[in-house]
Amino acid sequence: MNTIRIHNTELNTPSSYNELSAAQLLDVCKQLLTRSKLTPFALLFSIFGAKRGILFPNKRTKFLKSLPPEALTYFANDQEVTGWIYQPPKLTNYTIPSFRIGLTKYHGPHTDMLNINVAEFVEVSMYYGAYLNSLNTGPDISLIDKMLAVLYRPGRLFYAFEKNGPNFTLDRRVKNNEYRFAKRASLFKNLNPALKMALFLQYEGALEVFAQHFPNAFSASGATSGGNDTAGWVKLLMSMSGDIFGDYEKTQSVDVFTFFTKVDSNIEQAKEMEKKYKKK
Repeated sequence: MNTIRIHNTELNTPSSYNELSAAQLLDVCKQLLTRSKLTPFALLFSIFGAKRGILFPNKRTKFLKSLPPEALTYFANDQEVTGWIYQPPKLTNYTIPSFRIGLTKYHGPHTDMLNINVAEFVEVSMYYGAYLNSLNTGPDISLIDKMLAVLYRPGRLFYAFEKNGPNFTLDRRVKNNEYRFAKRASLFKNLNPALKMALFLQYEGALEVFAQHFPNAFSASGATSGGNDTAGWVKLLMSMSGDIFGDYEKTQSVDVFTFFTKVDSNIEQAKEMEKKYKKK
């Protein structure tokens, strides 16, 4: 967080995407989606006043408008204040864990964007990889809708009462099925583009960090750090089936952190064994 002083007013401004509040992130994404109309004033209005109570919105607008043009240009180009916005987005915080459409609240995975099972990971990777490939000919936004339809689902109706039960799970999302998935994917077509962009950046950032934690597994799957090689993930899943997690179906239900920890460990052991045999 940066603290700067203009005249006699002290303002707190984020210094990276990870320091943006949900409202600020959505506003910045909105500005980035209309880059042709991007102005220093619009950017500063999006990120100034990170803490509530420093300046009310109407006072903040009046204050920024009172600044001379050269001051706006200076702050818009200052690397610490706003320069990071012009760089490739790096968002690893779970800033938007849920959102509403009408009266329905859609929840993402519990505590982290990749707190999901193997089946979900493979499915999301499939749409994510297809979306990246579509960028060569023209982005297919419907693939992002499908990604989000896998990750974001309504909460279970009796979640609060289930907490006292023996089979309670922290993931509050309803179980996925083909019909519900198709309905959500269709509904998410109408999501605010800024929200859609913010959620996509959340997933992409989480995946990049995840790949760094498990370099052996990602390398063995044939996937890049983006993890967009679906065939590689399916092959890896099949190779792990029948191991400690059980058959193919049971392995799909394992959380990805546990799964990849085991995969990385197996690969590391195999490398050590290979070194030993080469020395003999």
